[in-house]
Amino acid sequence: MEIVRAGLEAWNAGDMDALRETYDPGTIFRTPEGWPEPGPYVGREAVMRQLEQLRETCVYSFVLFAPPVPLAQLEGVLDDQVEILQEELKSLRQILERN
Repeated sequence: MEIVRAGLEAWNAGDMDALRETYDPGTIFRTPEGWPEPGPYVGREAVMRQLEQLRETCVYSFVLFAPPVPLAQLEGVLDDQVEILQEELKSLRQILERN
């Protein structure tokens, strides 16, 4: 959990160098279906390029606020993210169990 917390703190602080250090060189970043910039992004540098672009062009925060669009437009997006995160956590668990 420390690495996740460090990554979120780095993102929220705008410290992209610190964020880079939280990603493994073999990272694969997958986006939910319908995401404007479909992935996957393979490798730490590809992930960081995408995150740096997102940081420059989008407003992201890891604090929940009411969305600026009708809730109906968001239906299903969170479900996709949950599935992706569950798969990523399963992969991470397997990696950690091997080490």
